[in-house]
Amino acid sequence: MENIDKKLFTISEIDFSKLIKNILEVDLINEAEYLKIQNNWLEIVGPFYFDYSHPLKIEKKILYVLVLNPAIKMEILFLKDVILKNLNKYKLQTEFKKLNFVFGKIPIRKNKLEKKKENLEGKSELLGLVSKIEDKSFQKKMFELLKVI
Repeated sequence: MENIDKKLFTISEIDFSKLIKNILEVDLINEAEYLKIQNNWLEIVGPFYFDYSHPLKIEKKILYVLVLNPAIKMEILFLKDVILKNLNKYKLQTEFKKLNFVFGKIPIRKNKLEKKKENLEGKSELLGLVSKIEDKSFQKKMFELLKVI
């Protein structure tokens, strides 16, 4: 080992900084793509599977998905091609070829909670009609219905 030229094992500062820069760029791209997927997961998998799945990580053109149980995994597997097509609509640098699944508890999502906020914008005509209902119990139920549609 002592006879080996030490120059074979040295890396110049320029090579090292290029290597670090490339590693950081790949990590940043993966992180940005992951966040884009996470923020659009509802549109990618649909409202039903949104509640039972969550994007976990990206590794080598594979999206790892956290699912609640094996039954959800099987259902999502049937929709794999649709999900991959939806993923690729977001013009990500990674073209996903595969989904892998991990079982676990699905985190509570801020986006989902925001979507459930009461929204009565653009419903003024309906609000006017509901306000004319004399039965207060029925009127209250109709107001609640308007908040979620």
